Amino acid sequence: MNTLVFRAVDRRGAFSPACRFMISTDEGQTFTPAQQASAGHAYASIPLDELGRVTVYAIPDDPRYWPESAVFKVLPDGAVACPESPRAFFSTMPTLRSGHDTVTVVHFQLSIFRDASERLLEKLRNPPPDRWDPSTAEPTWAQSWVSSEPGLVPIVTEQVVSGDSVAFAEFSYAPGFDVRVLERKGDQVVPKYFAVAWPRALPRDEGANPTPFLVFFTHQLAQNINVLPYLKQYPDGWDYFYTSLYRYINFMGDPLDAASDGPYTRGLLPQIAASGKNLVLVLPVPNANDKDAELGDALDAGMMEAFLLEIQSFFFKEAGLFRSPNPYIGRVALGAFSSGNNHIPTFLTRHRNVSHRFCRDTLREVYCFDTTSDVVTGWAGSALRWASSGKEHTQKMIRMYGTNPVAYAPVHQAFFAKHAPAVAPYVSAHSRRSVAVLPEASWRRAAVQLKEMGKKPEQQIVHQLICASMLTDALRRSEF
Repeated sequence: MNTLVFRAVDRRGAFSPACRFMISTDEGQTFTPAQQASAGHAYASIPLDELGRVTVYAIPDDPRYWPESAVFKVLPDGAVACPESPRAFFSTMPTLRSGHDTVTVVHFQLSIFRDASERLLEKLRNPPPDRWDPSTAEPTWAQSWVSSEPGLVPIVTEQVVSGDSVAFAEFSYAPGFDVRVLERKGDQVVPKYFAVAWPRALPRDEGANPTPFLVFFTHQLAQNINVLPYLKQYPDGWDYFYTSLYRYINFMGDPLDAASDGPYTRGLLPQIAASGKNLVLVLPVPNANDKDAELGDALDAGMMEAFLLEIQSFFFKEAGLFRSPNPYIGRVALGAFSSGNNHIPTFLTRHRNVSHRFCRDTLREVYCFDTTSDVVTGWAGSALRWASSGKEHTQKMIRMYGTNPVAYAPVHQAFFAKHAPAVAPYVSAHSRRSVAVLPEASWRRAAVQLKEMGKKPEQQIVHQLICASMLTDALRRSEF
């Protein structure tokens, strides 16, 4: 007899009884239960004699976990193959033999995430008629989530400032990331999608260290909802994939060409690559329809820890390692741009977060990229209180970047116990704190045509450029 046995397994490798298995021998037209129990663990036992193939559908009891199906083929020697199974869900163990009998065990991996990358990339490739742009008609448009064209990109120098100007050098960028857009189970959950970029140089094997992460909050999308109408269609409106994912992950044009669209793209991946640090970028996709709760569960420390553990598990399973070698995650940084910085004090000061191990001990660095002047001191105060808690709180890092010398003067005093420099631009830093004040005039030499734009456009473009350049500096100063 040839037998196929299924068991449900969580990310820790523990067997779970909370899963039903259904089988079909007619290409998925009809399913019948195949449920038994052994030592408190649910499993499906399927006799394969006289069957060439069988479709198995796993249905977890817990609504947080995705159901999934796969087709298993019976080979002439009784072994089982599943060449097209979703790797993040099904893992087939080597077939066991006893005389003429065989048993093949398949583990169904419980997961709150599934890979939606290709489905959503296809949406991105096909903008609505009123969002069409000449760039989206190019044959190379959105071939993948990572802009695949290598080339020279402007990256801020290690000194950041040269004289009275922000200074840049050319960096030869060759994309080296695996990007997935993971879909969370549930119709009403927020965030629904997480874009994750894993550097190929970061190991996914038995010897891997706990995964380091940078979680990045976009600007608050509610401010764009009347200009970008497809933000009203959460989570699948086209503008979510274009505005909050593709344009954050990549540069689209030269970010220093003020007369182009380039400064309005963030290039987070080129910036990470230029920093020389290997860490995983995570972008939760907010819901623009709820300004006060755009990030939903991502503002809960316990949920954020669970999301990152599940992401780590997903990527290791994708690499063929069906249990992460580490039951915990590595160093984490949290950064935000513009109005997205409103979320960070909320995260750091929320009552149930303050005492959570993720906030106290796992989160090690926070980055502020040009928040509004009225938020600066409150943001810094929340960060300083966070940095005074935890087992190794003296090692926590705070990095802030902005344009207004007056707004940052009290922050400089709080960070360094001395007055800020009398003239900006300046960068004041030690190993755990840094403040970079880079007024609009200090960008004119680097950014083409910036001076001719007028005061308000100049302010807006420099605002964008801080996000499009200063992540590199924050990561260079980090301990990743």
